[in-house]
Order: sequence, then structure tokens, then C-alpha cells
Amino acid sequence: MAGNLTASNVDHLEALETWLRRLPAERPTAVVLGGQANGLSYLRSLGRRKVPTLMLAGSDPGSRYGRTLEMPDAVRFPERWLEVLHRIGASLPTPGVLIPTSDPLVLLVARHAAELEREFRFVVPSAEVVEGIVNKKAQYERAQAADIPIPETHFPTSSDELRELAAAYSYPRLLKPYRSHLSKQAMGAKAIIAHDADELIAAYERHADSHDLMVQDLVPGDDATLFGYVAFWDPVGCEHSWFTRQKLRQYPTGIGNGSLQVTVEAPEVADLGRRLIQSYDYRGPVAVEFRWDERDGSYRLIEINARSGASNQLGITAGVDVPWIVYRTAVARAGERVPAAHARVGVKWMYEELDFRAYRVLRQSEGWTLRRWLATLRGVRSWALWSPRDPKPLLLKLVALVRSSVGRRRGLGDPSGPASVDA
Repeated sequence: MAGNLTASNVDHLEALETWLRRLPAERPTAVVLGGQANGLSYLRSLGRRKVPTLMLAGSDPGSRYGRTLEMPDAVRFPERWLEVLHRIGASLPTPGVLIPTSDPLVLLVARHAAELEREFRFVVPSAEVVEGIVNKKAQYERAQAADIPIPETHFPTSSDELRELAAAYSYPRLLKPYRSHLSKQAMGAKAIIAHDADELIAAYERHADSHDLMVQDLVPGDDATLFGYVAFWDPVGCEHSWFTRQKLRQYPTGIGNGSLQVTVEAPEVADLGRRLIQSYDYRGPVAVEFRWDERDGSYRLIEINARSGASNQLGITAGVDVPWIVYRTAVARAGERVPAAHARVGVKWMYEELDFRAYRVLRQSEGWTLRRWLATLRGVRSWALWSPRDPKPLLLKLVALVRSSVGRRRGLGDPSGPASVDA
């Protein structure tokens, strides 16, 4: 069951509405907004517990655990998402549980909470809180007020202002939009790395007309200097369950998305993340990333995401099943307390597609052998795509990688396109 809401596939949506009307009222349907590895982890967690689950995403991951309705880009077509959600809500026998898994979709639900709560239950921050998080300028101002270290960051408003700053910078520097949910649309990547003033100014002038940009110190260190605090905060604004994780590798290297991660004990990271989230009136899943700066021995804030991320399955495998916690919290009766969960340390997770891409880069840049890469995967017990009970998502990615490899050999570039995930 898939298809965009266009004149050519209205039949798909009507068939979906018929399916929804036949669902049992005693088990509220979960409607997962967004796909990729994060959305897939929700589909699997809830689907294996026999929760009727529908995913709205850009493409069908092929999972056996729920149905998928393919949707257009939420940033460009928010009104279409709202139209579809209202049609779904009107077809459900009881209010469903709405679970956004990307920045634009959390923002969409938060902005339209008053109308959506007539048909759905959900646990998301207020629109004001989400707006203050997806805007990095506001996010960093909040962090500094809470005495949380940040990388040296500037928000130039003109090329002339940037030229004055650039002359005094050490390099490399990052250039990126400070409204994080627009980063990929703006540049096709999370950020641009500039290695000198000329590169920085040229990149700024290419993108300044369409987006507000920030320039940031690229804190030195390998991927293993990146740590995260991942948690669920309940509807009354209290920390419910949490864990800390460490990135071991990411793709693209330097400023990418985690492809190999592990749960760790990182009490300072947890304390910083907790203190920062406490400064908001926050509720719902959250992920806060820090980078260890060996120059002064501090953890510096990289970003807050008002949602779980691509490595959500890591927490599930380790014992903090955020999808199940979110669902149970949303359907809980007044006064009912969902038990807190605790994570095991040392659980290792990989994002198969991204880590294979990272290996190919390391093979070319640093001469890594296949044997060396496989050795780093020892102990992996959690996967973004693989599941023995749900193998199709990984198989589809493997087919795409083979087609990509064949295309490159024929000089056609990368037919599969760049990897796109939620960090």
C-alpha cells in the first residue's frame, strides 16, 4: 500500500482509508511520520507487538511490520501532509498515536497540534520549543545561558562582515544554515568544510541569498570524540528514560551521520544534556550531541534534535525502547505510569549502508583493507536495517548498492544518490 496523494493514486489513499476503518478500536493505530532508519525502528518495535502501524514516508522501506504511504517532501508540501493526516484521522475507529521522526515533521505536528489533537494522540514539545531548537542561533544562545560549552560560532549577515571574521579564523571551518531542518535542502549536505578564507567566503556567497548561515569552528578530533545523550521526557516535563552513546565512525567522515556507535557510560555528557533539556519546557524523544574538545577538556554542544535519531535501534537493543515508551505514554490513562527503562552499556550498533560507504572512503583515503573494516565490526549486536524477521529493508539497500557500483563502473555516477538519514 503506497503512493503519493496525487490525482494518479487517489485509489491508493481510498484503499488505505478502507483498511484503517476495519482496524480494531481497542488497539490504537500508530502513525509514524518519516522513514529512513529512525522510522523503520518504530515500525519494527510497534509492529512486532501487534500494534497496527502505518508509516508516511518518502519511500517504502519494505518492512513486513506495517503499511507505508509514500509522501512528498514535508518542507515543500506541508499542506499535503496535513490533508493526508486529516483523512487518516477521520478513518480511524479511535484516535491514533502520531509519531514524527524528523525535524520538519516534529515542527509540523507542533505547529498544528491544536487541530491534530482532535484525531490523534502524541507527545511532542510545543511549537515554541521546537522553533527554538531547529534554529541553531536560538539553540546556542540557550546553551550559553545554561553554561553549556559550544564551538566558536558566528552568524555573519554579509560577505563584508564574514571577510573581517575570516581573516582571523583558524581553519578548517564549517558553513551551514542555522535552521537545521533546511540544511539538506540548502546544500545537499549537513555542512560545507572550508579549509581557508577564500573557500569560506566563496561558499558563503553561493548560499547566502537563500538561507541564513552560520560559521563554526570544526572542533578537532576523530569520530570517537562524538557523544550523545538520548532520552524520552514525559508529558509533564520530567526525564523518563535515557542512555548515552559514543560514535565510533560516521559518514561522510568529519561531519556525517553515525554509522558505527556503542552505548557507553558518559555521566558528564548525560549531566550536560539533562541540564540543557531542563532549560526548555520539553516533552518527547530528544537526542543531544556533544564533541570532546581535547584543547580544553570540555564537551561542546554540537546540536539538539527534538526527536530520536537514525541510531534509535541502538537504544531499543540496549533496553531503552523509545518507540514503545512513546506509544504507551500516548495511550496511557490518566494517572497511569509507564515504567522507566535502563540501557545496557557496551551494545554496538551499525548502519550497514552508511558504514559500507565510510569503508569505501577509508579504503581510498587511508588504504583500509576489507579485513581491517570487518575487524571493527566485531561485537555488533544491533543494526539499522538488518533483522532476521524482517530482512527486506536490508536486501533492498544491497540491491541499490550493487546498482550504484555498476553505475560507477559504467561512468554513470551514483544512481542511488547520496545517503539521506536523520542523524
